[in-house]
Amino acid sequence: MLGGEIEIVTEREIKEVIWQKDWEMYYPGGPDDPDHTILRLFPMFAKYYHQLNFANFNLRDY
Repeated sequence: MLGGEIEIVTEREIKEVIWQKDWEMYYPGGPDDPDHTILRLFPMFAKYYHQLNFANFNLRDY
């Protein structure tokens, strides 16, 4: 699991690069559809779980 800060991507160029043609059934307005939103994560920490073990990582240290 990753956690940190998130921002909404508003750059049209990025939305067009990520856009998939099949998404038109969900976002008929294409990359400019108001419901089509891309989020950018700036990770600050990570948590790893496996069976009954877990580990936490502070990504600001790297």
